[in-house]
Amino acid sequence: MNTSAHAIQRMGQRGVNQFMVDLVMEFGCCEYHKGCEIYLMTKSSCRKVNDYLGHQFAKQLLSKIIGVYVVISGDTILTVARKNKHFKNNRK
Repeated sequence: MNTSAHAIQRMGQRGVNQFMVDLVMEFGCCEYHKGCEIYLMTKSSCRKVNDYLGHQFAKQLLSKIIGVYVVISGDTILTVARKNKHFKNNRK
């Protein structure tokens, strides 16, 4: 998966590392909006990460990863951000 320069810059600004992005893409919920895939962490996603990493490690990481979402178009990560309000429903 390629990462755009914009995404790398935003990851640095928002304190999100590549491991966190990989977890969001692996365990996060996928939605679609204007031809892009948006992966975000939900409560069930957090439970899966907790089971995968173990409670002690996941406990520290989940506080940082909650609310992070990744926008992907094709095979390129466009941006990484933190969710601060509700997304609109029916995002097709």
